[in-house]
Amino acid sequence: MIDDRIRALFGEDAVLAARRGGVVHVTAVWGRPDEPPAVLKIQSDTPKSPTDRFALCVTRASVDAIVATGRILRAEPTVTFGLDGDEALARWRRDALSKSTPPLVAILTSGRDVDFDHPAFHSGAEVLVYSRTALPTPPPNVKVVTDESASVRRLVDHLKRAGRGSIAIEAGPSTALELYAAPLGVDALYLSVVEGEVPATVVGGRFLGEEALTARFARRSPWVAREEFGRRWRFCRYFNA
Repeated sequence: MIDDRIRALFGEDAVLAARRGGVVHVTAVWGRPDEPPAVLKIQSDTPKSPTDRFALCVTRASVDAIVATGRILRAEPTVTFGLDGDEALARWRRDALSKSTPPLVAILTSGRDVDFDHPAFHSGAEVLVYSRTALPTPPPNVKVVTDESASVRRLVDHLKRAGRGSIAIEAGPSTALELYAAPLGVDALYLSVVEGEVPATVVGGRFLGEEALTARFARRSPWVAREEFGRRWRFCRYFNA
């Protein structure tokens, strides 16, 4: 069932890609035809899409580590990077991918305003805080690594050296775009696009348009369109292998 949904959304070879791992960026954007798309901020008035949610959660279910940022924790006070109780995805992770524990949650931060009471630190997952400055004593399940030159590339390299070769990037554009500079630091992009007007409050930083993505990735799955909650969404996967 999960494999069928992945194939229908992202192409015949997407299931094998999920098993193969690599660095995967997953994001949802909005934009007008004459300007680069903007990443959607997660707020109460953000357009909703069950398919976009599935793309996010199946990515979380397939990886060894999820990279987020301190800024995301401050903006989303309830996020835990879990599967939202989706038992089918939890079984798929366990049975199809032989992953018996939740993915590590890796938080990239400057060290400013890290709130260890945030639910992301208490979801049952192992947590790594990769910080430019030293932090107070964390909870028992949280490891802190201090790196004065901390960046998303250095964090990804740290995770790979630690044996976490399958990594999801859930950072905002100011962080994630670093991985799109040469040499390309992502193996695939799972992209959701919402059409029509959206509230100005949910419009975040600019992302890359189709021309820029085509220059960075060799292949793209066919666009899949869905009508959800009165809006048209499109979904695809950009990848190089």
